[in-house]
Amino acid sequence: MLVQFVALALTLLGCCLIYLCSKHQKPLKRPLSPVAGYMGSGMILMALFGFSFRLAPLSAFYVWLALLMVLMTSIPFLFAVYAGRGAKHGG
Repeated sequence: MLVQFVALALTLLGCCLIYLCSKHQKPLKRPLSPVAGYMGSGMILMALFGFSFRLAPLSAFYVWLALLMVLMTSIPFLFAVYAGRGAKHGG
């Protein structure tokens, strides 16, 4: 259970790092360096190994791929909602 939670956290953090390295990101004034993107990619690959530690290899790959798909599409929207909420309330 703990291994799956760590794999989930690594996937989330890796996706956030990859998004923050993009030139189209909005939360930071400047994008992060490409090194942070490589670190995010490494975290995502380590998460795949973490999922395969507890699940069958094909199941782990499917869970990992579905999680990546959900996170890579929702993280930009979550950052946009958070930024819009902060702008409305002055914070």
